[in-house]
Amino acid sequence: MSIKVKKPEVKMNLYETDKDVLKSFITNEKIDGVFTEKYLILQNFADDCRFSSDIQPELMEYLLPFYLRIIEEAIMHQNKMAEDIYSQFNSMIFF
Repeated sequence: MSIKVKKPEVKMNLYETDKDVLKSFITNEKIDGVFTEKYLILQNFADDCRFSSDIQPELMEYLLPFYLRIIEEAIMHQNKMAEDIYSQFNSMIFF
């Protein structure tokens, strides 16, 4: 099963994350597909959110399915890259 996600409008200032790459990731990456290094863009995004004064909360609506996929990969498959991204996302959420 593949979940289609509409293309988000990224309005916030991003310092480390390329907005076009993030939009492409959200709209083209299959959530139930193979977990690859493409997910590292979410680590950059989490860093941007931690240090940005202008956070765009509705982006989490788009990113939530990917966040859940990261949790699954980190816990069930003990993927080190997923654990790092998961940790960064948690820091961002509770910052």
